[in-house]
Amino acid sequence: MRKLIIGVLALFISNTTAFAGSGAIAYSKPDDVVGVSHGCRSQKHAKRWALLDCRRKGGSDCQIETYESNACAAVAIGNGRRLGRAWWSHPLGEFEEELSQQGALAGCNETGDEDCKLRAWVCH
Repeated sequence: MRKLIIGVLALFISNTTAFAGSGAIAYSKPDDVVGVSHGCRSQKHAKRWALLDCRRKGGSDCQIETYESNACAAVAIGNGRRLGRAWWSHPLGEFEEELSQQGALAGCNETGDEDCKLRAWVCH
């Protein structure tokens, strides 16, 4: 029984550590520019770095669209620059990336925009 408990604890700790950190996605609609951050020590830092990345790429009106801590977040954008975003977290870190990406695409399609494409995602 003790070995089972130690094994379960080791699995939990390894999954928690693998997904440690924060990330964010910023978007400047007028310029269609996306900025991303990942592996930051806090949400505040993640947001700041995503905004800086967006501005560095030429974004004139960068806004935080989504952020995550120990999870996955994604943004999809269509031709009309309408945005879909999603955030997903699972206790064992399973399927987060795929589900956040699917959610962002579905959100963009629900806006009625055409040709929605996944533009950015961050996972930790």
